[in-house]
Amino acid sequence: MVRKPARSKPGRANLVDPEQRRQLIEACAFFRADRFRPVEPGHYRRQDLQDAEADIDSVLGRRGKRRKR
Repeated sequence: MVRKPARSKPGRANLVDPEQRRQLIEACAFFRADRFRPVEPGHYRRQDLQDAEADIDSVLGRRGKRRKR
């Protein structure tokens, strides 16, 4: 009998730990902000962080799993 390989659940291949996710969000927020105005690392707006979080979560497959702050 030939067994098929087990299917992984969607999004499972892209799991990252919370610290890696936070770093990705901060980097994305910086580059989003820098695209529109001069900015230094760590000096982006709340909206930049929210947009970056949505971008990163869509890439990681975490649709609808937004964290509360």
